[in-house]
Amino acid sequence: AGHFYAESLLLAATAGVVALALAAAVLPLFNAFTGKAITLGSLGLTGAGILGGVVVGTGLIAGAYPAATLARFRAAAVLKGERLHGRGGRRLRQALVVVQFATTAVLLAGAVLVAEQLRYAQTRDLGFRGDQTVVFDLDALGIARQRNVLRDAMTPLTSGQAVSVASGLPGDVAALALFSPLDTAGDRSDDAQAWTISTDAAYLDATGLSLSAGRWLRPGEEGSVTILNERAARDLGLMTDDPATAIGQQISRSHAKDTGIEVIGVVSDFHFASLRREISALSFIPLGDGIPFKSLLAVRLDADDLPGGLAAVEAVWDEASGGVPFVPQFLDAAFAEEYAEDRTLAGLVGGIAL
Repeated sequence: AGHFYAESLLLAATAGVVALALAAAVLPLFNAFTGKAITLGSLGLTGAGILGGVVVGTGLIAGAYPAATLARFRAAAVLKGERLHGRGGRRLRQALVVVQFATTAVLLAGAVLVAEQLRYAQTRDLGFRGDQTVVFDLDALGIARQRNVLRDAMTPLTSGQAVSVASGLPGDVAALALFSPLDTAGDRSDDAQAWTISTDAAYLDATGLSLSAGRWLRPGEEGSVTILNERAARDLGLMTDDPATAIGQQISRSHAKDTGIEVIGVVSDFHFASLRREISALSFIPLGDGIPFKSLLAVRLDADDLPGGLAAVEAVWDEASGGVPFVPQFLDAAFAEEYAEDRTLAGLVGGIAL
């Protein structure tokens, strides 16, 4: 029995060394694919101890069956050429084959499922148009105070374009506020939390959102007005099925001295965050002259001439931005970054299944 254990441990140790060598060779490709920076040195003493335990455990488990089974055979019978019967061994082999096929089936099904989920996320109608809208994070570029200059310079470029400044865009909404119906402002039981975007009159055209009822902001409009998505209108009890019932109703921001904010429009629900998350309540308020929580610039280009439109935007940008590099990003590409990890996972699961 000791001979079988020793042979199994030696084989497991050899396999462990070969595995480490292969891992070291493949790690650069793995890191490039996943965006990680893993090295064998990352194992540390704890990882090395676990790896050693796996090697020893594998050797002992693998050697246990031949040691227990073959040690029962009489050497004299073996030398005489007598047939040896091991019904239990046949059953074990059959069980292992079944486990292998079951594992393969699970891996293949998982790979198909992940791929289909990713395809669904990339092809689903999200409720906005991002394939012809270019966005710029003015805060990250250090030119947030030039937002109006850039918007006004780009607005008259060509027909078919819309230029908007906002504090949030699909995939990048960060401000929260607590709202309440005005007639029950003192009762917090019907308060609703909503993501809030400060924006201008061109936002609807720049993003391709759809109005369910009412109207959008007018140029230069300020004051206590808001547009809600359908989810926010339902959460606040302003509508059930017909969005038009929310138009003209008054809400207030909790813990603020609002005399009343009039709901002037309702937009159809759209995915402004990852598909992993349920569509949340959302409100739009006039941008005003102050510096918003965040300054984003969205430019919708003419679908018939995207390269020409982008070149025109770049020319205006170079003149009005004060030498800041022109780094455009289409809105759908920015939103797709939400699924970068999913694409990596799909590749890894597919590779393992293969």
